[in-house]
Amino acid sequence: MKKWKNSNFYLALKSTHLFRILAVFMIVYWIIAYLIYRIDPSFDTFGESMWYCFELISTIGFGEVVAVTAAGKVLSVCLSFFSIAVIAIITSTIVNYYHLALRRQEDTDMIRIMKKLEHLEELEKEELAALSKQFREWHS
Repeated sequence: MKKWKNSNFYLALKSTHLFRILAVFMIVYWIIAYLIYRIDPSFDTFGESMWYCFELISTIGFGEVVAVTAAGKVLSVCLSFFSIAVIAIITSTIVNYYHLALRRQEDTDMIRIMKKLEHLEELEKEELAALSKQFREWHS
């Protein structure tokens, strides 16, 4: 469990509060699906309404069932906008994960080089050349 909590992926999820956002999204999804089921006469079952909402947020849009009332259409638009925002947050979380991983790798490399610099006078000529090459690569 500790390994998971120290992983870059967990840190990215925690820093963006993605767990909470997904929980709120699921609650909103169920509420809107229920409201559409209750308001719109074109949905005979709650399952049809759930399927319609899934088609809506995934942009599949088979068209087998559609909202026909104004209230159903407004709820559909609200769910669409909300799902676009959540998908954008998921995408940014993935980018944040890779950014954290890259930054951790850079930090590790920097620590390794700093340790070599602490013992600069003890390094061989080849090691100094390799260290110099690493610095040039970072600056280019």
